[in-house]
Amino acid sequence: MGHEIGTHSATHPYMSKLDANSIKNQLQSSVSAIETITNQKVTLFRPPYGDYDNDVILIFLLFLLHLN
Repeated sequence: MGHEIGTHSATHPYMSKLDANSIKNQLQSSVSAIETITNQKVTLFRPPYGDYDNDVILIFLLFLLHLN
């Protein structure tokens, strides 16, 4: 109720330059920290520097499916 919670990654890398495993690790690390502190589900992602490609989007969507 109120606000949606999102992540921006753990260390602010250029996401499109990472391999799939590194992207997943960035998401897992940041989402885990946010959810532990807020006790709320993370549902949004804004890649640092606005840097993303289709792989980054797909990996985030698959990551969200595994959280639910």
